[in-house]
Amino acid sequence: MTFTRPKDWIMNSSFKELKPYRRKGYLMYMFFTTSTLVFTLIVSSLPTSSVQAKFYQAVLQSPQAQDTFIRIKMREHIGQDPLMEIIAGCESTGNPSLIKHWNADGTLLKNPTSSASGSAQVLLKYHSDWIQSAGKNMKNIDEYWEFVDILLEAQGYGAWNPSRHCWGKYRHLGTN
Repeated sequence: MTFTRPKDWIMNSSFKELKPYRRKGYLMYMFFTTSTLVFTLIVSSLPTSSVQAKFYQAVLQSPQAQDTFIRIKMREHIGQDPLMEIIAGCESTGNPSLIKHWNADGTLLKNPTSSASGSAQVLLKYHSDWIQSAGKNMKNIDEYWEFVDILLEAQGYGAWNPSRHCWGKYRHLGTN
C-alpha cells in the first residue's frame, strides 16, 4: 500500500506541532493506513476454508462490499488515485461511484462486445503479450491491479478514453 505524506509534514515533529488542518490530514492518513492494514491482516489470516469462502461470497453478493474491497485492492497497488477509482466505476458499471469486478458467480466481469474484463475493463486480448511478459494472472485481483498500474504508468488515463464521457469531468482529480 502506498500513501505519500505531504512534503511539509516533518517526520520528527509531534502531532501537537501540526497546524489544525494538517492534523486532520494526518489523522486521515493514519486511519486509511491502519484500516487497510487491519482489513488485510484479517483477510490474509482467514484459513482456506468455508470461512474464507463465505467472506468472498459476501463480497460477490453485495455490490457495496465488492466496491469497498476493490477500492482497497486498488489503493494497495496504485496508491490513492481518485480519478482511477472513478474510471473503474465508469468502466465496470457506468456509475462513477460504484465499482464492480466480479459477477455474482465469481467470474471476472466481462464486456459482452470485447475482451475487456474486470473493474478497469482491461482488454485482455489486445494486451495479452504484455500481460504474459509481465507474468500476470488477470484472474488474481492483486496481479490484475499490478497490471493496471503498469498500464497506467505507460499510457496514463488515455487507456480508458472510450469511457471519458463518464469520467472526463473529474479529470482534475487525476494524479498521473
